[in-house]
Amino acid sequence: MKAKDFRGIIPPMMTAFTKDGEIYEKGTREIVDFIVPHVQGLYPVGSYGSGPMMSIAERKRTAEIVVDQTKGRVPVIVHVGCSDTKNTVELARHAESIGAAAVGAVTPYYNEYDQECIYIHFKTLLDSVGIPVFLYNNPKLSGNKVSDSTVLRLVKDGIAGIKDSTFDIVNYYHTEMALKDFPDLNLIIGTEAMLVATFDAGAQAAVTGLGNVYPDLIARLYQDYLSGDRRKMMETQELVLKVRQITKFGLTVPTCHAVLDLRGIDAGYPRLPFTKVSPEVFQKVKVALQELNLLEPTRSMHVLDLHSWSVGTAEARSLQRDLATRVVRSRCLSGNPRYVAGADLSVDRVRGRGRAAVVVVSYPGLQIVEVQTAEGELDWPYVPGFLSFREAPLVLAACRKLDIAPDLLIVDGQGVAHPRGLGLASHLGLFLDIPTIGCAKSLLCGAHGALDERRGALTDVVYDGEVVAAALRTRDGVKPVYISIGHKVDLASAVEWVLHCSVRYRLPEPTRLAHLAAGGRLP
Repeated sequence: MKAKDFRGIIPPMMTAFTKDGEIYEKGTREIVDFIVPHVQGLYPVGSYGSGPMMSIAERKRTAEIVVDQTKGRVPVIVHVGCSDTKNTVELARHAESIGAAAVGAVTPYYNEYDQECIYIHFKTLLDSVGIPVFLYNNPKLSGNKVSDSTVLRLVKDGIAGIKDSTFDIVNYYHTEMALKDFPDLNLIIGTEAMLVATFDAGAQAAVTGLGNVYPDLIARLYQDYLSGDRRKMMETQELVLKVRQITKFGLTVPTCHAVLDLRGIDAGYPRLPFTKVSPEVFQKVKVALQELNLLEPTRSMHVLDLHSWSVGTAEARSLQRDLATRVVRSRCLSGNPRYVAGADLSVDRVRGRGRAAVVVVSYPGLQIVEVQTAEGELDWPYVPGFLSFREAPLVLAACRKLDIAPDLLIVDGQGVAHPRGLGLASHLGLFLDIPTIGCAKSLLCGAHGALDERRGALTDVVYDGEVVAAALRTRDGVKPVYISIGHKVDLASAVEWVLHCSVRYRLPEPTRLAHLAAGGRLP
């Protein structure tokens, strides 16, 4: 491709990581597919893509994933900038070998370099590959500014263009004027904040961080610009600026991960030393985006009316046997859930009252998006095997308050691992008619064999000749939890989701948070 062929919106694509800091290939591919339909190119492994935080091997692998998943739908400009020339050249040659359309490189960073050093660095890079090379000018992050005279030398040597991330409109204008005698040079703006102004000055492409989380909105701004409707264009530019401010509520990359969580994209985790934004920042971001009508409407919770709770033991036993036949023991959710809820209840035995809590978190990010509680009298005594008649009414009362209907509920209790096949998780699952998992701390019925001490070890729990649950070790060396089908889920999926939700503690995060909320101890 020629330099001027790189046009439109080219997001500096984020990279997904696992919670352990490994490249999360599935999430990275999902980000590609989320962005590509709206844009004209991708710029991976740069600042937003955490390239400087990766090893050379990891940067190569990430570039391979992005180029492969893009499948030629848009050109990929791989960022190859390093603190030294040798590794920069190695990454550039690799990018060319896997089919990248071009490479971009920030000036060498950490050390201070004079203009001759910077010139030699980029001249060496230019001589090492046959695809276009873009100079990434970001003096704030690199610590080294490229002078106009150095740029002019590199232009004569064949540099394809400049990605200007100085965030200085005056500097942009000066660079534009200095390069007016080179019409084939592509001067790209490195922010959405000045898109209209710099496009008016001659820019043809924008590397916009906001394109990671709202590629549809940035695409609208670009189309508005092309249409020539100034009023509409400026309205969209103003909206873009408002959303950009929201992504600065926390550190930018972790906040963008939170926005992708809210939009239902499996973007994994930011890489340490970045950490996920706090629940307070997550909620602030969510509310701000809702006020701008930039989050899909949420579904309120619906609770079925299957039977009265004012029953005696004999009728309760009959109800359990009847309802157990209605439990669906196969997976009914396609893909992964977007929102997962945890439910738990605390009891004041002296007063005979309970406090139920339901906490909804994003998946896979596990950020709190809603908490609801309900308090009241406990009409049933504590009778093993009938706890759902004691606890379910208050849990359902809390569920009725939810504005966000979860796709999956994890309950601190039994599902079908129950003498009559209807523990609390299954009972709630039928009333809510959603996929539900039982995650109990102890067994009510059945037995299992020895279990390895490592995280992820599991074994069948058998009762009356039937596998009713799985004993699962969620952390190395801790006691297992007991996973059983609640409703509309199979046991293998139940184990997978509980293990993913068990981040730092024995209990999965949704039920752990619900336990804290029920006890009034949620921070």
